[in-house]
Amino acid sequence: MTTRHREGFTIIEMLAVMAIIAMLAAALGVAVWKMHEKMALNAIRAEMTSVLSALDEYLEAYGGYPPRDIPSSGRTGALVPALYGYYNCNFSVSGDMYWIDPWQQEVVYRLEDGEPVLKSNGPDQEAGTNDDIVER
Repeated sequence: MTTRHREGFTIIEMLAVMAIIAMLAAALGVAVWKMHEKMALNAIRAEMTSVLSALDEYLEAYGGYPPRDIPSSGRTGALVPALYGYYNCNFSVSGDMYWIDPWQQEVVYRLEDGEPVLKSNGPDQEAGTNDDIVER
């Protein structure tokens, strides 16, 4: 009996290897996406903590927190201009200053019982859902 010696891989073997590699890449992509979301959440929480510290410095310097709104602005107002010396801000095309979260939504500043509250709508960008981020 003669035995044939073959070299190389069959197309089925190559397809099986490619399928395994594709599944591993998909699993890695999901893990990287989840890590990215977690890093964005940690980043906005850290920024909010930093802004709350800046607000405490503002309180010590001026005897009160910035007002909630500037009447001439449609944005949530005085927070960013008041903290301009304390914190990096973004500028819109029109020149207004505002602060955005990692999901490109404006962070809301308000006073509740005389204390500052910062709120982001979170990854789903909808107010009142479980992923909202609120720092006091």
